[in-house]
Amino acid sequence: EDGWIEGQMEVQRLDDIINSSSKISLIKLDIQGGEVKALRGMQELLKSQTSISVFTEFWPYGIRGAGDTIEEFLSFFEGFQAFCIMEKEKRIVLVTDWNSLVAPDSDHFVNILFVK
Repeated sequence: EDGWIEGQMEVQRLDDIINSSSKISLIKLDIQGGEVKALRGMQELLKSQTSISVFTEFWPYGIRGAGDTIEEFLSFFEGFQAFCIMEKEKRIVLVTDWNSLVAPDSDHFVNILFVK
């Protein structure tokens, strides 16, 4: 047993439950490769906010395993700056090259803070 429980749950899009005039400062995502699906449900929220941060894992292996692409994941953050949280080094680094963060075929991930 790996500790995972499989099942179904009801989900709602943030775009459907949060008024676009609401002020949202931070969104935290850690859903094991399901980030693209969640981001699809909050596209209008991300666009409507003049200032918002999204803290998420960047895990190419998990994103592809969920049937999505790295390009689509990154497309939600056009106009954002991206910072890699280097936990072991206790540093935050501006991301300028996505390919250098995680090897495409690696099972490793990094934590990213997107800031608009």
